[in-house]
Amino acid sequence: MLLVGEKDHVKPIISAIQNTKELNLQPVPDPHNSSQLNVPLPAPTKESRDAALAAAHEVGEKAKVAITAARGVMQKTLRQMELKHLALPDELRRAHKEMEKIVQGATADVKKTVDAARKGMEQA
Repeated sequence: MLLVGEKDHVKPIISAIQNTKELNLQPVPDPHNSSQLNVPLPAPTKESRDAALAAAHEVGEKAKVAITAARGVMQKTLRQMELKHLALPDELRRAHKEMEKIVQGATADVKKTVDAARKGMEQA
């Protein structure tokens, strides 16, 4: 279901959806609400599920790489602070521990999200 804000935009939106070749969707105006479009979605095929699983895995890997890169930037920053004596050693150790805890939590969240998406796609 798709709600269109202005009735003048219904036909252009229908045309835009129909002209999208890779989606192959046919929106149908709702008989009771002229600003509502019903878009029937086709059942997922084995190929589309496999493609979605691969995309989820790829996005998860990109997220892990981004987390690792952010960790590296923070480690360099903390190292520079240590070399320039801008912070006490205890504060730097505490910052390192906090950073590692955040990185582990973020990595676990990414893994949990990708696994949940994988389970949902495999069951569909």
